[in-house]
Amino acid sequence: MDRLRRSHLLERLGGRVFLTQADAMAALAPELTAETLARPRTQSARDERGLC
Repeated sequence: MDRLRRSHLLERLGGRVFLTQADAMAALAPELTAETLARPRTQSARDERGLC
């Protein structure tokens, strides 16, 4: 992020820069994010194979 701040890229971009997808979702779609986080986690094929 320090290198990004020193570059001219942020001056040319409009809007905000988020470090994580979770930060972006919480800022841009707070209701959807809250609803999603409130739901119980469901089993996935990835979980069943022990990949998580």
